[in-house]
Amino acid sequence: MKKILTLILAVLLSFSVLAILTSCGGNADITSGASAPTAETEGKVGSLYVDTAKGDLYQMTENGWVLLAGLKGEKGDTGATGAKGDKGDKGDTGATGATGATGATGATGAAGENGDVGPRGHIGAPGRGIAKIEAVYSDNTKIILAITYTDSDEPELLEFSLAEVVAVNTAEEAQEALDNADYNTTIRLAPGVDYGTLVIRQSSSSSIVDISDIGGDAKGNEKFRSIENLTIIGAEGATVDAIDFQVGWIKAQTYGSYISVKNLVVEGVTFTGETTPFNLDGSKGGWLGIDGLTIKDCTMVDESGTSRFVFQQISGYKVRNDKSSGRHVMASGVQDLTITGCEITGAYMVIESRAMKNLTITDNVFNGIKARDMLITRDGTNHPDVYYTGTVTITGNVSSDGEERFVRASGIGDATLIIKDNTIHRYMGLDADYIKVTDATGTVVNENNVLASLGAKDLDTF
Repeated sequence: MKKILTLILAVLLSFSVLAILTSCGGNADITSGASAPTAETEGKVGSLYVDTAKGDLYQMTENGWVLLAGLKGEKGDTGATGAKGDKGDKGDTGATGATGATGATGATGAAGENGDVGPRGHIGAPGRGIAKIEAVYSDNTKIILAITYTDSDEPELLEFSLAEVVAVNTAEEAQEALDNADYNTTIRLAPGVDYGTLVIRQSSSSSIVDISDIGGDAKGNEKFRSIENLTIIGAEGATVDAIDFQVGWIKAQTYGSYISVKNLVVEGVTFTGETTPFNLDGSKGGWLGIDGLTIKDCTMVDESGTSRFVFQQISGYKVRNDKSSGRHVMASGVQDLTITGCEITGAYMVIESRAMKNLTITDNVFNGIKARDMLITRDGTNHPDVYYTGTVTITGNVSSDGEERFVRASGIGDATLIIKDNTIHRYMGLDADYIKVTDATGTVVNENNVLASLGAKDLDTF
């Protein structure tokens, strides 16, 4: 055991793995073969498998074998090229015929012999292969493998963090998975299921805190829940109304609810458009902290034209400490919000955002947005002194048939604002400045945005 601990300190490497269904209890079963595992390859949930030909590590989940990481070393260097052989001597020139009648052409001299071929360069050393692999430790959060490569007699220890992947076939199962999530959880929706509104709320693992400086009815009777590295993955035909956060004073249960979420990813989810999918409104301001929210490859069709895709009005980012223990609990507010690869149709707005740190909106498609595509501003009524910080980036988006401005940005403050490489088709708005920026004291980059065509009602205006 002492040797193992020494090796851990000397050569420990970390990999983040987000596609493992369940972690291993005790030492994991490990098998190997000369190819990747197939559906017929035996293994129980949590078992490991090594493809010795490619050096890939797999783990068995309830959904089958999942690639964990590549373990094989780099290919050895190519050997040096052999030296070129010496050139052969040139043959003698034939004698010239006598003057007068043209003599016969002299015979061509014999060609010199080719030089010897140089010796072949040495073969490069073989790449690192895997001679032996075994698990030396595993629990609910990580597994440590001892890997002996072919070029060494000493094993190297690699640590992998394990994530729980939960496949949910009903709305009830999805809500239960959210209630149980705390660290490194991936929730996979099932095809064709309507999940309604999924709620991130307090759970049995929540702790009691006193952060009553926020005022209101909390009076020191507050619950706190922390979630980190939560991923929700959609499926074909599966729909979700919204992902909501149950925070604030919960009158029915007489307690205040604080929730901190770090690194939430929502990927490939189809939203119905019946309500705003991500409603981070002002009433949740002091109770909710989001540090990293990525909305990727999602879609929404709003037939009523009344919903925003994202409504964010949590102004500022304030540290919250537990008065009873003095420990840091969370920071309320929003930072590092990314919307990428999404297609939004018919919504009232794509996003209405009012002050945060680091906002990125890139490579999306917007169709027929009723008001401004994006309103990037501050809460001038409740928090007039709170501005954006960090960087606001709007790049590579394509908007068609928008009825008002593509971007209206104000209250940016000292943040860097980048609006670049966007394309607008059939712009329907009456304002010639389809991108309007005011009240920005930091660096502003507004370039290479293309107004490709105008809508019919604009033709007389422009």
